Amino acid sequence: MSKILVKVTILFVLIVNYVNAGEPEFSFETNELDIPVVMVDGIPYSVKMHLIDDEQGLTFTVTEANNLPSFEERFESLQNGMTRQEVIEILGVPQNIKNLEIKVGAFCSEPTLEVGSVYEQWEYGVDRSSQAPSGFVVWFSEVDNPSEWEIVGKLKGFSCM
Repeated sequence: MSKILVKVTILFVLIVNYVNAGEPEFSFETNELDIPVVMVDGIPYSVKMHLIDDEQGLTFTVTEANNLPSFEERFESLQNGMTRQEVIEILGVPQNIKNLEIKVGAFCSEPTLEVGSVYEQWEYGVDRSSQAPSGFVVWFSEVDNPSEWEIVGKLKGFSCM
């Protein structure tokens, strides 16, 4: 096996096992693996790989690797009305997801919705052990279509009292 294939195989294993990787998609029709967000040494990339099945076995080769804008730049690009899937494609899978309800006298940052409204909170880098604002949150709720919740707000520097 060539040195390049060994390096590519090692890279694939690192990418798949890396905690901050976005949700990968594999197509059996094209034998292509698409990983929307992969962090390597703190730098975000989108990676496409092709599965080769030959006499040497199954091997993935990198066909495309693109440096992505910083997390903050990607976060700032989010707009109200975007779907969960669109957010995953831009930011990757969140570290934490909470289902919450708007209450009178909230103790934490929350979207501007009516009391009693139900919403979903996606957290990226929120440090709950600190009282200082941290991380990023994206809020989703029903807008027009109950089957697909949309962004109703976002916040850099989430905090609770």
